[in-house]
Amino acid sequence: MTTENASDNPFLEHFVPRRKRARHLAGMSSRSEVAVLFSATLEADLAKWRRKGYACVGTADVVTRAGAPGPDAQLKEQALRVGASLVLFCIWPAKLRAVRRLPSGEIDLDAVVADPPTSFSPRSYAVTGAMFLARPAR
Repeated sequence: MTTENASDNPFLEHFVPRRKRARHLAGMSSRSEVAVLFSATLEADLAKWRRKGYACVGTADVVTRAGAPGPDAQLKEQALRVGASLVLFCIWPAKLRAVRRLPSGEIDLDAVVADPPTSFSPRSYAVTGAMFLARPAR
């Protein structure tokens, strides 16, 4: 594991726990063991993985530049920190003026989706939403 601080990994800075890390959840020991999957519908995919026995340990919503490198490495780093073995993520084009944080710390995605940008370029902004899931220990 690296010694990143919150400014290096926005998923660490904006992580919102959904449950305390339980002993029955198996954590991963290396990045290669963490699966990162793109999801078009986070909540629907979460329900599918819950039926397979996974539990959501937390979420993180961050604002990035659309042309920035993919978030895989940062997502895997945060997954290791919180004991997750699976990360689901989605990216929404966003206008900065539409982005606001809710009291929970999550970004109000309804506001982002209600006011989408008219065009999307590498200089545009996007919101990346991630869910960190852990599987039961065997």
